[in-house]
Amino acid sequence: MTRVNRDVLPDPIEVRLSISERRSIADCSPGKKAEHIVRMYLHQKHGSEVNIELDNNGADLRVSVGRETERIEVKGTKDTGISWGKLKVSSQQCYEALESRAARLYRVVDIDSATPRIYILEYDAHYRLVREPRWRAAAISTKGRIYPLRGARYRYDRPYDAVAEDEWAVGR
Repeated sequence: MTRVNRDVLPDPIEVRLSISERRSIADCSPGKKAEHIVRMYLHQKHGSEVNIELDNNGADLRVSVGRETERIEVKGTKDTGISWGKLKVSSQQCYEALESRAARLYRVVDIDSATPRIYILEYDAHYRLVREPRWRAAAISTKGRIYPLRGARYRYDRPYDAVAEDEWAVGR
């Protein structure tokens, strides 16, 4: 993601978290912390009028207040600034939702503090999306494999040499 114009960034919205609210999200990943912070902000702003659901269609949240509905993609960082170089969109659905302006981007910064800030960013006004290839590493598990050495490389040193008589005792 690349920023378009440094001079037109919106003012951040400061969210004050109580000690219990901070404890409730302390063990969450940065993304989940950011999502919880956005939820807390929306509840503080709209009270019981707000309805927040998971979007699962290119954004993280679908927020309804009265008859108005907004889709939100939430991205969090421990950094105190937006950290444009770390701001990534992974799915094609998310890209399409943001690029078509069907969803807005909420960048939550300083997520570990008592007063994280939310930047509500608009596509083409504050940022644009730049395609980059991304790869994810996955661990290889040998647990439950019948032949765990299948596919492993072997190297034989002098495979045709004779075996000493006393070494045959191992197989008996």
